Amino acid sequence: MSANDPQTLDAIPLEILQSIGEIVITFDAQGSLNACSPAAIELLGLDRTERATFNILDILSSSKNTLSLQSLISAQRTLQLNATDLNDNVLPMDVMITPMKRGNMQWYVALLRPVAVSSSAPLEINPFGPLIKQTFDQVDDAIIILNRLGELRYANTNAQQWIFFDRELKHGWGPSKLASTIEDEFGEPIFDLFEFIVEKQQSGQLLFKATVTDRFGTERRVSVQLITQPMENPEAGQIVLVVKDITRAFEFSHLLTYQATHDALTGCYNRKALESEIRAHLSSGAKSQIGTLCLLRFDQLDIIINNCGYAAEDEILCQLKALIQPFVEDTDLLARLRGAEFGVVLLDQTAQQTQLLAEEFIEQVRAYRFRYKDIDYGLGVNIGIVPIQPGIDSLDEVMMRATSALHLAQEMGRNQMYTYDAGVNATLSDRGWLVKIQSALDADRLRVFCQEIQPLAKHGTSHYEVLVRMVGDEGELIPPEDFIRAAERYGWIRDIEYWVIKETCMLLQLLAARNPGQSWHFFINLSGSSMGDEPLEAFIADQLMKLKHTGSRISFEITETAAITDFEKATRFMWNLKALGCSFSLDDFGSGLSSFSYLQRLPVDYIKIDGEFIRDIVSNKMHQVIVESIVEIARKADMKTVAEYVQSQEIRELLMEIGLDYVQGSSIGMPRPLKDLLGVSG
Repeated sequence: MSANDPQTLDAIPLEILQSIGEIVITFDAQGSLNACSPAAIELLGLDRTERATFNILDILSSSKNTLSLQSLISAQRTLQLNATDLNDNVLPMDVMITPMKRGNMQWYVALLRPVAVSSSAPLEINPFGPLIKQTFDQVDDAIIILNRLGELRYANTNAQQWIFFDRELKHGWGPSKLASTIEDEFGEPIFDLFEFIVEKQQSGQLLFKATVTDRFGTERRVSVQLITQPMENPEAGQIVLVVKDITRAFEFSHLLTYQATHDALTGCYNRKALESEIRAHLSSGAKSQIGTLCLLRFDQLDIIINNCGYAAEDEILCQLKALIQPFVEDTDLLARLRGAEFGVVLLDQTAQQTQLLAEEFIEQVRAYRFRYKDIDYGLGVNIGIVPIQPGIDSLDEVMMRATSALHLAQEMGRNQMYTYDAGVNATLSDRGWLVKIQSALDADRLRVFCQEIQPLAKHGTSHYEVLVRMVGDEGELIPPEDFIRAAERYGWIRDIEYWVIKETCMLLQLLAARNPGQSWHFFINLSGSSMGDEPLEAFIADQLMKLKHTGSRISFEITETAAITDFEKATRFMWNLKALGCSFSLDDFGSGLSSFSYLQRLPVDYIKIDGEFIRDIVSNKMHQVIVESIVEIARKADMKTVAEYVQSQEIRELLMEIGLDYVQGSSIGMPRPLKDLLGVSG
C-alpha cells in the first residue's frame, strides 16, 4: 500500500507522518505496510509501484539469523537489523518497534535510525556516506562536527541554516565568523564559538542553552549537547554538537508561568502571585515595616450585570484595573483576587501614606462612571489596609488582618477605608461576625440556594449545586464570600454545614414526595476542617437514611486544599460516605500546580474545571488544550467533568464539542432559592 493511499488514515494520520523527519514505517499484524514518512520513502524507495505491496520482512533482515515477524513485533528493545534500499544496498539500522492500536485494528510503528559511526574510527572531512548524510539532513536537530583545533568538519542542513550566514559551507571555516549569530542563555554574545565550547567542556557542562539568530533572521532558543571524541589525529573530528530547537517548549513554559501568576481577564497578577509576594517579604528578615497590603472591594457590580448582562462585567473589571494602576509604582504589585476584589502590595509605604493614597483613590471612584448604552452607572469601594511588618508570623495572619479591616470598612458605610490596629481589630472583628453568624443561625436567617448543573448529553439528568446565603438585619442577602471565610477562620463553619446538610435533605424529601418517580442530585460544599470529622460523618449517614427510598442523591464538593491537610483521614472519610451512596467532586480543578496528582490519591467521581479556563476558552487556544487534556484524563479514569462559569451559548457549544459532561454558569441558570423547585415562597 502506498503512503499516499487514503486508507492509511485508518492506521495513522497522514499529516503526522508527512511532518516526521525520521525514517518511520507503519505495518499491520501480518507485516503489510500501511504508510511511511518522507525520509523512509526517499531512502527505501517505498513509493515505487513494485514496492507498494512489500511486507516489513522484505525491508528488514537480520545478519545473524532468520528474522520472523513474531520476533520483530515482540521485541522489547532496540534491534540491530539491516534495511535494503531501492538499489539492494544493505544499510545497518537500529530499529525500534512500537505497538499501537486504533479502534479494533492492531498495527505497529517501526523507527529506523542509521547505526552510529564507531568512535574508534577517525572522522573524515566527508565522514558519512551519501545515504546517511541525506538522513542527517532530514532530522530536526542541527548537527555540527569540529576538530580539536576548532575547525569545522561537518554541518547538516539545519546547522547551515541556523548557525552559518554564508550559503556555501567551506571546510575549515573558523568559528570566529559566527560572532553575531549566537548568544548565551543570559543574552551575552558568544564571540568565539570554539572558545566557548572549550570552556563548557573544561567545566564539565556538556549541556547548555543558547539563543541563535539564523540567516533568515529567526531567533531560536536552543539546547546544545556536546559529545566529545578524543582523537590522536588533530585533523580528525573531536567534538560533536547536537543543537535542538526548544523555542516552542521555552515559550510554552513561559506561557504556563505567566498564566499561573496572572489573571486571564485583566492581566493583573492573581491571588497566588500576591500571596507569594507577601511570603517573600515576611521571610526577608527585614527589621522594619516593609510596606502595606490593601484589599479593595467594589460594590454595585451585581446591579450593573443585571442591567447590562455579563458582557459588561469583563469591560468594567478591566476599567477598574486601569483606575487603580496610576496609584501603583513599578515596584508594587497589583492583583485581582476574585470578582470585583483587588489586592495591592505597596512597598516602602507607611500606613499613614497609604491612607492618603486610599483617600485620593476613593475620590477617583466617586467621580468614576461606567457608561453602557448611553446610561451611566456609579460604583463604590471599600478598602482594608494592613501594615506588612516584622512580628507577623505568616501569610494567613496578614490576610486575616486585611480581611478584617475590609469588613470593618464596609460596616462603616460605602466608600470607606479602615486600617488594621492589632490592639482593637481582633476583638471588633470576632464580636461582629460572632453576632452576625450566631444571630442568623438562631433566627433561622440562613437560606439554601441552588444553581443548575446541566448535562450536555440529550438524555442526561440535571444536578444542582447547593449554595448558602445569609439574610442581614435589614433583609438584604449577604453573599457567602462575606461570611464563609470568617466562619472557617473562627470555627463556626461546622454549624453552617450541619444546617445546610439538614435543610437540603429535608427539602429533597419534599421534592421526592411531590414528584414521585423523579430523582434529584445535589452537590454540597464541604470545608477542609470537615474532611475526616467522624461526628459529621455519622450525621450525614443519619440524614442519608431519610433519603434512602426517595431515589435522591447527595454528593459533596471539596477543594484540593480541603484534602491535603490529612490525606489519610480525608480519603477514609470519602470512602466511608461513598459506601453509603455519596459521590465526590473535586472543585476548582486545574487552579493548583498539583491538581493532576490528586486524581490518583482521592476517590472523586466528578472534576469541576476551574472557571478561569472556561471564561475565555473560545478565544484562548491554550485554555482549550488544557480543558481537552483534563477531559481526556477524566474519561480514562471514569470520572465526569463539569465546567464552571459558562456565560454564553458559544462557550456551551464548544464544551460540547470537546466532550464535557456537565456545564454550570449564568447562561445555564442563575442561583435561586432551592424552595423555588418546590413552588414554596420564603
